[in-house]
Amino acid sequence: MKNIILLSIFTFGVSCLLAQSPFRIKVIDSESDDPIENALVWIEEIPLGDQTTDINGMVSFQNIPEDRKVRVNVRKSGYLPQQPEIIANRVAKSDNNIVIRLKQKPKNSPIVIYGEVTDNNGNDLKGANIQVSIIGQS
Repeated sequence: MKNIILLSIFTFGVSCLLAQSPFRIKVIDSESDDPIENALVWIEEIPLGDQTTDINGMVSFQNIPEDRKVRVNVRKSGYLPQQPEIIANRVAKSDNNIVIRLKQKPKNSPIVIYGEVTDNNGNDLKGANIQVSIIGQS
């Protein structure tokens, strides 16, 4: 009887390990298709460590249940963030990476600043000259 129980536990453990295999994500620039190095990638639903992409824009996650839908977060300075939902596929060949395309942030996106100009008594000042400096740039 003990042998049957041990065999059942072993079989269950092996099947769980086989159902949790690695999958790869490749992060590329949406316009040039160039790989993006040092992009931060993490999975919301599964407590795995955050990873950064290598020189080829690649990260590999281990022990993701096969065919499970997960939300992947990708961030990189100078790019708009992405949060696609993907299905983790355990077959990781060189030609079937999950590709996430990041768009660059617009260079001349407007910055809107709100405020009021008043005197010491709280009265509005008309025609006041305003100069704004953001991180030392006027």
